[in-house]
Amino acid sequence: MLSLARWRACDWQRRRLFARKCDALLIGVGAEGIDPAIFAYQGGDAGVLGLLREQTQADLKAAADSFGNLAGAVRKQWIALEERPAACLSVAGGGRDRRRG
Repeated sequence: MLSLARWRACDWQRRRLFARKCDALLIGVGAEGIDPAIFAYQGGDAGVLGLLREQTQADLKAAADSFGNLAGAVRKQWIALEERPAACLSVAGGGRDRRRG
């Protein structure tokens, strides 16, 4: 699984071309979570939690928009997870290209 930041524009061109030729589904996954240590430090402040959730949602929306723009007109799917990245990305990485019947 590669992050968006590691793919250059020319890499995206090759991936789009390959995806079209193979009728593949490009799957983008974004995950961001709130570190539990924040709660210990802030004493569980609901205001801080609300701000962190808003920022997480904004970050995931920006990542989805970026993926959509870079992937172009090929078949694509975006998965956004508001969880700690390490565990959920490995689970989401098990996605498969399921042909439409």
